[in-house]
Amino acid sequence: MSIYELNLNSFVTGKKGMVVSAHPLASEAGIKILKMGGNAIDATIAVASTLCVVEPYMSGLGGVGVALVYTSQNKLTRSLNFSGKCPININSLNLTKNDLDSGPLSSLIPGVVSGWSELHKKYGSLNWEKLFDSAIYYANAGFELSPLGSYIISESVYKLKSNEDPYESILDSLGNAPKPGTKITMPLLGQTLSKIAIDSSTFYQGQLAQNIVQENQSYGGLFKIEDFNSYKARWETPIKINYQGYDILTTPPNSSGFQILQTLKILENIKFDEPVYVNANQIDLFLKAMKLALRDRIEFSCDPDYKYIPLKRLLSDKYIANLRTRIKNKIPNKQLLTNLNRPIDENRGMTTHFAIADQYGNVVSLTQTLGAFFGSGKVAGSTGVFMNNGCSWFSLDPKNNNCIAPSKRVQFVLAPTQIHKDGNFHASMGTTGGYGILQTTAQLLVNLLSNGLDIQESINAPRFITREDSTVIFENQFSNTLKNDLLNYGHIIDNTFNDPMGLGAAHGLVLGSDKVLYGGADPRRDGVALGLY
Repeated sequence: MSIYELNLNSFVTGKKGMVVSAHPLASEAGIKILKMGGNAIDATIAVASTLCVVEPYMSGLGGVGVALVYTSQNKLTRSLNFSGKCPININSLNLTKNDLDSGPLSSLIPGVVSGWSELHKKYGSLNWEKLFDSAIYYANAGFELSPLGSYIISESVYKLKSNEDPYESILDSLGNAPKPGTKITMPLLGQTLSKIAIDSSTFYQGQLAQNIVQENQSYGGLFKIEDFNSYKARWETPIKINYQGYDILTTPPNSSGFQILQTLKILENIKFDEPVYVNANQIDLFLKAMKLALRDRIEFSCDPDYKYIPLKRLLSDKYIANLRTRIKNKIPNKQLLTNLNRPIDENRGMTTHFAIADQYGNVVSLTQTLGAFFGSGKVAGSTGVFMNNGCSWFSLDPKNNNCIAPSKRVQFVLAPTQIHKDGNFHASMGTTGGYGILQTTAQLLVNLLSNGLDIQESINAPRFITREDSTVIFENQFSNTLKNDLLNYGHIIDNTFNDPMGLGAAHGLVLGSDKVLYGGADPRRDGVALGLY
């Protein structure tokens, strides 16, 4: 069997498998596993662990995530939640917003290793240890840093220098970001990956757990060994809607994926005569739908173990019809979002997403993150593990459903999607982009399912989002003429946005009626789609 085609301007095809991730070395790691006869779940662990090495600023062993897993044997998609939890010792009265944004108090109990382990125990076919070969190799032998990687590290120098004992700071000998093409090695992380490859339980019950807890406490954190001993990823039932004959599935709360589903249902009966992004009237309608869904996400999204979320009502035909009426009544844009607090860095792509399909018909769609670049900025001592800053998604307002509390799961933005048609798997789509995930994913799906764009065209298409203060951000591809037209609709446009990563990095795949897999990777990042024949 040979690999593939590689072209960021066109989709990639494969008949026996497809791996689409945010880094070429990670995609290659997944293809290697598929070539060995492994399934999509096996390849998932190879890709996810390799991303922790070659994209250490986006995700890592100290991070969190969610996944959708489609198994062809029973034609069923399940959701796996490894989004972490608050330490049991947390006390909101003693915290500030700065505490939640970075530093030792900002970290959730990491869920990534538990998630990978649970995936393998349930559906894996190859030896667990073998799945870490690529990650361990690149950690020890090194990999060449991409221009994007150098740029992101340069933005994070202040955070990396904050470590009392930098260990694996990634900075060069002068404390600067390495230049593109520099070979990066992460031997301490390689040692930790080797330990996990031998026994994953060491991360939660063994010496590795003890080391992480002790280091966190030495920095002033609140981790306790009980937090790690008790943590386990959770299998859940995806939430879904029917949109124009397609079943759209995504992750349930504490993920805020229902915002995507609400947006699609509001727009379902609107016929877009051309791709959404080329027409000011269509963008106006899309923005209004996204604002209405955003309001509900702010009001209702939280950990459902703490507060009931009326999902059935929020996605019901009657409720959606009422939201559509608000658009038809032409309520001014400024009144759709009022008195809301704007989230921090809601438009950045500080996360990684990938999708994998195998020759057996199984598909995994997974999003994992450290939160911000390099998460909390704290390394767990000599483990080489950067810890997340997932607590930044919590509120400190005791009246807020998402107020921080012991052992609570945070409402968060990761929300991969899968699409079924007539009971069969059709497509996988997901993206990064902070709170923008919940808006750009809806655009990606309309591009793919309603506008007739192929998977790569859907991903390449320019994006827009509304902030919670009602201002609108457009990627650079939008013309000033179109923006001026939208000003006439009453939108407030932020023309200062100029992020080289754009609004997230999407990756997806489609299973065509010809039984060929079509993959698309995002040119906004280092994404690569690789197909297997």
